[in-house]
Amino acid sequence: QQIAVLGAKLKDKPRSAKLHAKLAQLIFDTGGPQSQEEATCLAQKAIDLAPDKSVGYVVLANVAADHEMRMESLQCAIDLDSKHPTANNKSPSIGVALALVKL
Repeated sequence: QQIAVLGAKLKDKPRSAKLHAKLAQLIFDTGGPQSQEEATCLAQKAIDLAPDKSVGYVVLANVAADHEMRMESLQCAIDLDSKHPTANNKSPSIGVALALVKL
């Protein structure tokens, strides 16, 4: 049901990187035969829509099957977070920290 709700929101806001990332994580978390592939595609779309935001990279670091892709995505998320104007440069965002834990 949550997937359907997010899917409907995505139809209203197809350029929302945050919605793509949320849907990717939700699809991955709920499982299913094609969930990892679909989640990876959605996370990559989030990155395409907002390459200067860490949200897509964090989700890709969680959902990608390829370890190297996960590590590269996580590094990009850390780099972007450290450049964020409100970042204190001493600790990663919660999303980055969660991605580190999942690895």
